[in-house]
Amino acid sequence: MKLYFSHGSPYARKGRVVLHELGLEYERDVGDVVRPVDEMPGPTLAIPLLEDKGHQIWESDLIVEYLLANYGPAAAPADGAPQAPWLPRPETRWEDQKLLSTIST
Repeated sequence: MKLYFSHGSPYARKGRVVLHELGLEYERDVGDVVRPVDEMPGPTLAIPLLEDKGHQIWESDLIVEYLLANYGPAAAPADGAPQAPWLPRPETRWEDQKLLSTIST
């Protein structure tokens, strides 16, 4: 797993917080200077970008959703309960959304 980002980016911080909270190891590719276009990862030429298992995921909210869906507690529920169809859980939607907004700020 590899995360491309720049220091100080609130967008990258969101993914880095989730990676840390899930205890996931990842390679860091920090680009704090403008990279030449041919060195930019992904088709959008934007960071943050996460590479994992042959996937390239860009945009911070998609990165968080991907990590939680694939590595979060709901990824392998012990009781076989179904996963939520999207990141915020329906029963705690507003609390979950506030938490995600807090991570972003």
